[in-house]
Amino acid sequence: MESRLKVYLGPTYHRTSVVEMETIPPTQMPWSYVYTDYLDQEFDITNTSYYHDMTRYIHGSPHLYDRKFLFYPKDRVESFPVPTLVKSRPIHDHGESILLNLNYKRHFAEVFDVDRLDIPYEDKKEVLVWRGAATGYGFGNNIPFRETSREHLVRTYHDSPSPHIDIALSPISDPAKKEKYSFLSRKTIPLSSLLHHKYVLSVEGNDVATNLKWILYSNSIPFCTPFTMQSWILEDQLEPWRHYIPIQPDFSDMEDKLDWARNHPKECQEIAQQGRDYMATFMDVKAERLLIKRLLDIYAQNVRVIPAPVN
Repeated sequence: MESRLKVYLGPTYHRTSVVEMETIPPTQMPWSYVYTDYLDQEFDITNTSYYHDMTRYIHGSPHLYDRKFLFYPKDRVESFPVPTLVKSRPIHDHGESILLNLNYKRHFAEVFDVDRLDIPYEDKKEVLVWRGAATGYGFGNNIPFRETSREHLVRTYHDSPSPHIDIALSPISDPAKKEKYSFLSRKTIPLSSLLHHKYVLSVEGNDVATNLKWILYSNSIPFCTPFTMQSWILEDQLEPWRHYIPIQPDFSDMEDKLDWARNHPKECQEIAQQGRDYMATFMDVKAERLLIKRLLDIYAQNVRVIPAPVN
């Protein structure tokens, strides 16, 4: 537990700090939060999963009710200069960003369905599959440059003649993107059907890849481009050829790696099992709640947020 806390908290694990920041007065809950300095526009934060997760984590800890927590209620690809609780942060130079298991339902709900829906590795189709949203670098999104682009992926492989590759965008809801990119999309594949594939591609979007967690916990194998972001599962601690099959940022070696996987079933089953073992660490709900409680206690002890001076 302590080793993970040191990684999640970074400098805040052992260092105290005082932050001058305007806080938003509490509304429905007795704790305060800060966010407006980090957003281009204001919105009702109480309607976000991030707010509900924070509320759930603090519930049952009355000693934290009068504390102020800095947290960011959206996807984030930059680091923060002050101790701020985030869902994800850059692997390199993540500043004062502190990882917390935010947006929990979106990232973990399907993981808990895997045991019920999965099938043995040997019974799966020898197909590399991917369905995902038009997020991340490309598609006209306001995302800093990255070597890996989902747009490049689907433009290259959406019409692949290979019977072992099934790659496309999920149906697009945004009207502007739908008009421009709908030819790159196909119908949604439910988790129960995705799990019938031996190989599942995982590509970062706005931050981390949402599907990586359930792929790791399944009997399938993730194919991954280099990680640039980390979340609660600490993607940068995953090892290539042990937990996943690595591919180049531009996907140029993807077909070669797929051929290798199809010719090495024993090694692939070992990779799938080791990925599942890695994810098992995060599946003990009781232990994870205790870890989060400890993280918030350390934050409350080491970070003091005071009102910014009035100009």
